[in-house]
Amino acid sequence: MTGYRVRFFKRLVNCEGKPFKTLQGEIEIIEAKTALEAEAIAEREFERLRNIPDWHIYADSVETEVVVPPRQRLSRRAARLRTVHAG
Repeated sequence: MTGYRVRFFKRLVNCEGKPFKTLQGEIEIIEAKTALEAEAIAEREFERLRNIPDWHIYADSVETEVVVPPRQRLSRRAARLRTVHAG
């Protein structure tokens, strides 16, 4: 299983008429088989947290990236700290 970070964005237009996107929220899914599964889980969680029936009310799109699970992050950090302090 892989960890994913799913970010929800809303496309807006600034006062000069230029489009931009703004982050509406992000949810980290610790374990999912695929990015699509992580997105589906995150979409349901986004709706639950906002108490809305459809995440599209607050966002237009999602972006998903692979993240290192917290346990692996901790062990890599601990290994790096041991190396720094040992020298």
